[in-house]
Amino acid sequence: MKKILSSLLLISSLFFVSSCSKNDEPDVPSQTATVRYEATVDDPENFKIKVNYSKGEYNAGEKPSGNPTIPPLDENNGEPYESPFVSESFQVKSGALLWLSATAESRDENLIIDSQKAIVEVRLYIDDKLIKSSKGNKYALISCLYYPSGIIDF
Repeated sequence: MKKILSSLLLISSLFFVSSCSKNDEPDVPSQTATVRYEATVDDPENFKIKVNYSKGEYNAGEKPSGNPTIPPLDENNGEPYESPFVSESFQVKSGALLWLSATAESRDENLIIDSQKAIVEVRLYIDDKLIKSSKGNKYALISCLYYPSGIIDF
């Protein structure tokens, strides 16, 4: 009986040791992603687009201390872009706040054009895949939080 118990103990300890040495870690998606924004207006002859966007400066789990300074909204110092607008690709971490807004602006301030007729479209790409898009008269907006398992709209 002692031989059987000691054999079982030896076999079970071998199974335990062999199971500990295996690399059974689950596949964890990358905690970072490459993001790119695009914005267009359907009438680029009469309109430019004013674009504001984030580069994931704030993450959902971070709490700014004191009065945080707000980063510049875009790299063009508030001047409208030519359509189509394509941002540079940039890296974001899990929990990053992503948002893009675009507004159609008349090329000629003296010319009265019904800017409500301009259709603006914005698109969000994560790792070169179209994740979200929005379209509207004169204005369009996308906002979400990035997580490796998907995005959370708000």
